[in-house]
Amino acid sequence: MNSFSGVVLDFPSLTGLTFLNMNNTGFFGVFPWKSLENITGLQFLIVRDNLFKNSSFPVEILKLERLYWLYLTNCSLEGRIPPEIGNLMEFTNLELSDNTLSGPIPPEINKLNKLLQLELYDNYLTGDFPVGFGNLSSLIKFDASNNNLKGDLSELKSFTQLVSL
Repeated sequence: MNSFSGVVLDFPSLTGLTFLNMNNTGFFGVFPWKSLENITGLQFLIVRDNLFKNSSFPVEILKLERLYWLYLTNCSLEGRIPPEIGNLMEFTNLELSDNTLSGPIPPEINKLNKLLQLELYDNYLTGDFPVGFGNLSSLIKFDASNNNLKGDLSELKSFTQLVSL
């Protein structure tokens, strides 16, 4: 872990940024999600294991159409995973684990057919797996443990590439 201190500064002028790794930095407070809006070429976003203030899923991320690697593990997210997550069609890795996300897995997640890794463990997700979940047939790693999910898992047979469940 780094030993930075203070709050994360806005970075709207970094419009050419393609990779942002804020893993385990030691920063705290409110993460400046709004400053991501102008970084439209961002492909990798790793904001995990920090002591940020609780916030809902940052809608600013939903505008980053080139994003294909998103790790928001243990960064104090709460509320629901927005259905618009399904519009980020380039995702290959999506990790939202160890937050307090709740509600169902949105069915729109089934549109992310390039996903190789989907990690949703240690949240408060509820309900059935969305119908069509088998469309994520490229998944290599899937973990939704320690939630309150239920229902039919027969679509998991479509995950022929899966090595970790």
